[in-house]
This record gives sequence, C-alpha cells and structure tokens, in this order.
Amino acid sequence: MKNAFLLVLTLSALALGACGVDTEPYDVVETRDVASPRTFPPGTPDTAERFGFRRPAANPHGGGSGSAPAGPAGYAWDLPEGWKELPPKQFRQGNWLAGGDPEVEAWLTYGTGGSVLDNINRWRGQMGLAPTTPADLGKLPTVPVLGGPAMFVDLPAEGKRMLGIIARDAAGGLVFVKMVGPAKKVEAAQGAFLALARSLRAKSAGHGGMPAGHPSTGNTTSAGLKYVVPSGWRKGDDRQMREVTLHPGAGTDTECYVTVLSAQAGNVAMNVNMWRNQMSQEPLDAATVKALPAIEVLGHPAQWVEIEGTYKGKSAMGGGLESKKDYRMLALICATPRATITVKMVGPSKTVAAEKEKFLAFCRALHL
Repeated sequence: MKNAFLLVLTLSALALGACGVDTEPYDVVETRDVASPRTFPPGTPDTAERFGFRRPAANPHGGGSGSAPAGPAGYAWDLPEGWKELPPKQFRQGNWLAGGDPEVEAWLTYGTGGSVLDNINRWRGQMGLAPTTPADLGKLPTVPVLGGPAMFVDLPAEGKRMLGIIARDAAGGLVFVKMVGPAKKVEAAQGAFLALARSLRAKSAGHGGMPAGHPSTGNTTSAGLKYVVPSGWRKGDDRQMREVTLHPGAGTDTECYVTVLSAQAGNVAMNVNMWRNQMSQEPLDAATVKALPAIEVLGHPAQWVEIEGTYKGKSAMGGGLESKKDYRMLALICATPRATITVKMVGPSKTVAAEKEKFLAFCRALHL
C-alpha cells in the first residue's frame, strides 16, 4: 500500500508538472508520514540521468561511453593575423570578424544542446539545405581540435557559405566553431579559420581565468544543473518542486527559482499564458508568443517574457491567494528533448526591473 501511495503521489506531481501548473497557490490540507529514505535498485538513474542532464561522453560521430562531467573553465585561442576580436554576445562566447571584414563573422559556442546530427541539420536549415542522415555523418572530414577528431562541415548556398566544426572536449561537451559570409570571402578565410579552431585549448581556472560569458562551477542542483549565484543575491530555503530559490538583496519579497519538469511540460504558449494569468493579464496569441525574445540556455534557444501587473500569489499568512499590486515577473522556458527547465523571478516591479540583467545572466550561466 505504501508503494502504491507513493506511486499516486508521483503520478500526481508529474501530471501537474506536465501541465506547467505552479503548485504554490494551493494550501496543504493533509500531511502523511512516509518511510524515508527510499532506496532504489542498483543502476536506477538519478534525477540528472532521468532528465537527460548526465549523458555518456562520445566521439564526434556519436560513439563512446562513460560519464560526461562539466566542461573546462573555458577556452583560449590564437587569433589569426588581421582578424578582429569582438566582445562576447548572445549565443557567442568567442566572437570574431575574419580579416576584420564585417561581412565574414566567426564565433565559438559550447554546450550540450542536441546531438551532432541535430546541430548539423539546424545549420543546413539555416543555409536552406535539406537535412542529412546519420549514415552521412561518417563520411564527413575531420580536423584535429582539442586533442581529438572534430567534424568539419562546408555548406555553400546561393552565394553564401558556412564552415562549421563540431568537437568534443575532454568532458564530452560539444564545442562549435562557425564562420559565415559571402562564399568567396569565406573561401579566402578558410585556412585562418581552421588554424584558429586547431589552436583552441582548455583553460584551467587558475591560468587566465574564464572567457567572458562562460559559467563557473559553483553550485549544483539535484537534477545536476550547475549555477552561479549573482552578486548581491543569496540562496533561500529549499522549496518543494524547485531546484533552487534565490533572493536578490536582503529581503524575501523578490525571489528567483528554477524548476525542472518533464519534456511534455515544454509548451511555450501554455506556460507563458499561465504566467500571464498569474499576473492578472490576458493571454497572448500564438504569433506574439513565437516572437518573444530568446537567449541560449544549455545549448538551446530559451524564450523569456517580462510581465507587469497584479500578482496572484500565496499569502505569507497561509490564508490562500493574495493579490500583490505593482509586481513584475521575468520568466524563461527552456525545452529540451527530455526535460523542461523554467526560471522565474517575481517581486515588486522596481526591484525585478533592476535585477533583469542579472536574471538573464543567471539563466545563460546554467550548465552541466
């Protein structure tokens, strides 16, 4: 009976998570004691493995086995003569102009989002080309990057050309180097591009630090997500259904928290409109939701929304819902093939507005 009760509780929680329902407004009407700790047979995947956050390391063609811990503290490179280095920007940890030419951009990204085939086909779609197949991956040429063979992709299309390299670091994480521009100019810069890619090397935290925008490894949640607490923020008490709760400043009126749900909870429009309802706002249509801004989180595009209004939150006195006027919510959803990650910040409007950039930086810095 005890196992059946636990199963009912688990299925109920998953059903709520799959609907993206925020369970905070509900009052607890009954509590029960259950046996603790619960044990699992050897080999049972933990939270991180169930949600796909811990994956085997693999070679660039998808083989290999073993654990995939967090990547290195960052990368260094040798900038080719005549190239111009630009500040890191959204989706780019290394950012360059080949030969200083604004028409030929090259950049470095790293993360764990999607398979090698997924990324190559995404690039092919960007160039207007049909998807390739797993059988064709083994036919692609390789170049030595980060001490191993890295796939090299050359995608010409209608006067444009993209060169792409997909490597794996020692921890099994994917590393991408791309260059895009007019076909003839990309061809002229190809040798320098390959030289830059070959020069990539991992940094240790004690030797040169990390490049701007790369997360440090400070804290880890039960799902295996690593995060960095922004300056001026502090960790709050553990809460049910949350990976972590943080508070900007000394008070607790404003909170930022991370949840990890099943992949079925990843409907962006449903979540966005649920959040708007919590802020006493009307729902958005599909076109407006699709146009929402996005940043890269865990190698995936993650849309986010900013909502002002009257927040319908749980009363601090435990007496049901309480309306809180002049509130603001920042909320982000990152849908991966095996899990949905949401990050929300709610609090007085002026406070949340002042912490907006730290919120986005916190989201970008989530890593494995």
